[in-house]
Amino acid sequence: QIFETKFKINITESNINIVNYNKIIEINDSNIIIEYNNKLLKIYGNNLTIKKMIDDEILIQGDITSINL
Repeated sequence: QIFETKFKINITESNINIVNYNKIIEINDSNIIIEYNNKLLKIYGNNLTIKKMIDDEILIQGDITSINL
């Protein structure tokens, strides 16, 4: 079996699926900051929630207004 280790982000209208991140730095209903490959992913919006979190994968849902890599 081949294990994928590359950081990936999939963005839809109201969801962000992130795979192979390092750690979650901050979580609240208006922003989520995630560390990956010694960089920060900053997600801003309203009513942000974590819908799924398993091992190195996370699914964020809400009214996403901006994403900064």
